[in-house]
Amino acid sequence: MSWHRRLAIRLLLPIVGFTLLFGCAVFAFVAYATARFADEQAENSLRWQAYALRQIIDDQEDELQRTGQAGNPSAKRDRKVNAMVSIEDFARANGLHVTIDDEATQRTSRFGELPVSPPRDGGNLDQVARFASNGHTYRSLSFAFEPWQWRITVVEDNAPYAALRDNLLRAAWIAGSALTGATFAFMLFLGAITRKPIDAIVGDLKTGQAPHYQGITEFEFMSRSIGEMMRALQEKSAAVERYRDQLELLVAERTAELSHANEALRDSHHELETTHQQLLQSEKMASIGQLAAGVAHEINNPIGFVNSNLGTLNDYLNDLLRLIAIYERNAVPQPDDPMAARMIDATRQEIDIDFLKNDAAALLAESRDGLDRVKRIVQDLKEFSHVGEKGWQRADLHRNLDSTLNVVWNELKYKVRVVKEYGQLPEVECLPSELNQVFMNMLVNAGHAIADNGVITIRTGTEGDQAWVEFADTGSGIAPEHLQRIFDPFFTTKPVGQGTGLGLSLSYGIIRKHNGRIEVTSQPGQGTTFRIWLPIAQPQSEVA
Repeated sequence: MSWHRRLAIRLLLPIVGFTLLFGCAVFAFVAYATARFADEQAENSLRWQAYALRQIIDDQEDELQRTGQAGNPSAKRDRKVNAMVSIEDFARANGLHVTIDDEATQRTSRFGELPVSPPRDGGNLDQVARFASNGHTYRSLSFAFEPWQWRITVVEDNAPYAALRDNLLRAAWIAGSALTGATFAFMLFLGAITRKPIDAIVGDLKTGQAPHYQGITEFEFMSRSIGEMMRALQEKSAAVERYRDQLELLVAERTAELSHANEALRDSHHELETTHQQLLQSEKMASIGQLAAGVAHEINNPIGFVNSNLGTLNDYLNDLLRLIAIYERNAVPQPDDPMAARMIDATRQEIDIDFLKNDAAALLAESRDGLDRVKRIVQDLKEFSHVGEKGWQRADLHRNLDSTLNVVWNELKYKVRVVKEYGQLPEVECLPSELNQVFMNMLVNAGHAIADNGVITIRTGTEGDQAWVEFADTGSGIAPEHLQRIFDPFFTTKPVGQGTGLGLSLSYGIIRKHNGRIEVTSQPGQGTTFRIWLPIAQPQSEVA
């Protein structure tokens, strides 16, 4: 290839290509800028016309103010007429169409020779708008003159500016099309002179050989570069094969390590579950220990008066036996003996036989009631712990709530009034003893939150396939910064020695185990509400 052809390829073709592309971009920008300038000139011309009209009206208003006739209706009407005459002259002189809407008189006046009527809405105030009428395009601008309650709309024919703009855009399209054609021809020419070297390089590559093109310097350099890249790629491929073998060995070793780690993790998980169960049992025993004194007190009270009543009843019976003995010795053998009769009467008065007969029955009834109370307390403790019951079963949550409330009643009765607002609940599939633990934690925490006298409201209900139990107290509430942490293990706001920080954490875990959730809302100083949601029926996989 001759030197001048190489020079043309190296210098002229890139310069020509860049020049064509740059020329297209510059001409397109100039055409757009010129068209935009034409639009702006049209808008500025219309704004100037509107400003001149406003000045005409302002001059008439200023004259009214200067002569002190602003309040004279006749003078004001004359000024309006003068303004309309001036506006008509201005519109005819400048080829405008002006519409005046007098809001005070509900009259419309039109001036000018343009065969057009602007839209009734007139567009937004002080903004130029376009509209078409009779095949022509017009521009309009509306403004308000508040002292006279006028709305003035100025319309100008857009034909001169539209023609200029259309000519500029047409020229831009023609020039752009010509330049595009020239660019396409240039690309065809460039493709023709580069096809042969590219075909030679691609042919070598298809055979799997490094290209060996001789000719145009640029393509010679590309051919050598591709050959060097192919040799480097082959070396890298061999290295990748070696690394792959090494990686397979490393993966096998790492897999074995992960298997051992996974086994250790399973053992740790098992130990953690065991620890959690032990912790749950410890918390339950700790809670029962806290309530032991109250339960003992509740049991001792009825047993105390039963013992006392039985002692009194024993005295009564002794007196009755003594009376009967006297009857047997005296009344029966000597029914007519006055001395015996007096002795019987004296003994009857001494022991108050009538009161004894009535009070003996009452004591026995009271004793039976006391024993029933002891029986109920024991039964509630049994219901709370669900002794002998294991696994998932359907339970009456109202019964569980009542039995748990009886167990913790001594903790609450001196300062709390409990309100039950039970709804309709079906039997819920659950672990009753664990739910009783949750209910006890909720009631005890609510009682601790109430300093003197307050109310704990227990509500129940259903929503869809979910049952809910709600505990609302009128206690001190929970600070906003503590709400996010109340379910964390060992977190407590109670004084040292009054809380383990595990009650709500374990309750949260139990409810999660039941596929439920706990919602809490609280207002400091007003109280806290916990709502527990539970599915009425557990998934079969959980029950299994």
